Amino acid sequence: AINTIVNNIYDANNVLVTDIHVVNMNITTGAIDKESNLSIKQNAPAVFRTQNRCVTKQDYEDLVMANFGISKMTVLDNSDLSEIGIYGTKLCAIPSTGGYLSDTMKNSIMEFVNNKKTLGTIPEFIDPAYIAFDVNLTVTLLKDMSQNIAENNIKKVINDYLHWTNRDFGDNVSTAEIYRRISTVEGVNNIVNLTVDESRQIYVKETPLNNVNKLKIFDSMNVLQVGAKISIFDTNNINVFSSIITDITDDVYTFSNFITSDMGIVSGSIIYPVFTVNGNHTYGTKKITISNLKNLVDVNVSNNDNTVYAYMNVSYLTVYFSDDISKTYKLLYRLGDDIYLSDKIDRDIPDGTEMYVVNKTNFPVLSTTGSKDSSIIVLQDYPRFDIGATLTPKDLISFDNSKTLNMSRSSINVDYLTSVISPSEIVKVANVYSATTKFTENIDYTIDYSNYSINWTVTGQSKIAPSSPYYVDVIRKVIKSTTEISQYYVKAIDGKNISISPSLSTTIPELTEFMYNSDTYRLLDYEIATVGTINISFS
Repeated sequence: AINTIVNNIYDANNVLVTDIHVVNMNITTGAIDKESNLSIKQNAPAVFRTQNRCVTKQDYEDLVMANFGISKMTVLDNSDLSEIGIYGTKLCAIPSTGGYLSDTMKNSIMEFVNNKKTLGTIPEFIDPAYIAFDVNLTVTLLKDMSQNIAENNIKKVINDYLHWTNRDFGDNVSTAEIYRRISTVEGVNNIVNLTVDESRQIYVKETPLNNVNKLKIFDSMNVLQVGAKISIFDTNNINVFSSIITDITDDVYTFSNFITSDMGIVSGSIIYPVFTVNGNHTYGTKKITISNLKNLVDVNVSNNDNTVYAYMNVSYLTVYFSDDISKTYKLLYRLGDDIYLSDKIDRDIPDGTEMYVVNKTNFPVLSTTGSKDSSIIVLQDYPRFDIGATLTPKDLISFDNSKTLNMSRSSINVDYLTSVISPSEIVKVANVYSATTKFTENIDYTIDYSNYSINWTVTGQSKIAPSSPYYVDVIRKVIKSTTEISQYYVKAIDGKNISISPSLSTTIPELTEFMYNSDTYRLLDYEIATVGTINISFS
């Protein structure tokens, strides 16, 4: 810190200034301590190898990391993302303080690399995409093991695995690895109902009744205001409802339109604001400026271990603009208020045009026809699944409304549907009832779709005793019976080209959608995982 002024300072009238206050208009990023001997030993060979020139991607990383206060950095080109032009080079970095680089630091780095790059190369910064993951689990402990100690140790191993400081850009997130690490914690006897999902920052708190215009909403960022337009997603993360907020009273939001039960909006449904285009954009551009996007995305939130992480995950959303809802784009990456689309816009988009998020889940879609006996399929988008995943053509999946689960109320007042049915089959809970009582959602119980649990309220607990039987009707996904092969295993991934086994048993037309099951969440090269909330229950 600067706390001493060595020489006198005079104002314009040659009067000695004795009271000085300094205000930074922008957050300071990139400061580092004096380089240690160990750091010099590590950086010197890399800097020497570059010959002080930025030719390869590794050159950019080595020189920038050695000369600026950068914690992590990655460099992307056309070999990483086909949407980047052949002369394009994207720089993505995290300062030593975390979060995002300031504009001042970006400009300093760009001036530095522009003096060292090869002719024709066009370097440009993009912002990192922090993908926060929520972890929910239930564990049983060995006898006499302290619950508080076990909980702290479990949270530590999850934080050690997921926190961005312990990861690199593009590192995948594995549920199996999280399970393995938790199982090594002293005193843990059994792990059940482990789920790892992208964090939800704005979402529905309670499943709404039919034909209502009020919702309970959790807004961790406090960005939803009266007059704002929002979109709400169903259990498949598809936009099913858009409306204007007309009133906010505590956590109850009133809308200009009504919600019906067939929309599939449930507790946990994700909510996104509707974004507004800032300025006129002409045919053929991929860069679109969005009003106040940086203020939405860059807000920091403290999670349960007081670690600060970036707020809104807008990475790889599917969006459309209000002037033509038939044409969708992928939001690849961003820089401040600017977003970069997967394709050039096919028309002029004027100032004030609204941009809607269509979905968050990346459903694999064939970009070309898959020929019979082929072992390679080509997707429109980069996959979120990894090697070992299973793919099922969506037209082979139907929904069964007649599945009834036999349940027993636990003493901890939380019952997991996954104890009797695979989570991949569950679409929605339709009814909860006993032999004598039909229970009412949000009065007797709530449903958490992040871990497929029924959580009994005090009112519900008074109506059904622990260990008492009850029944749950669920809507589930069913793979149709067919003589054709219905599931394919992923053997290898090369960009959007997917190697599968067995080979296609029949020709599959272009634009066919797939559902997938994967233990691993695959991140793109400018994305980095971090830890969201960790919820641990004990049984």
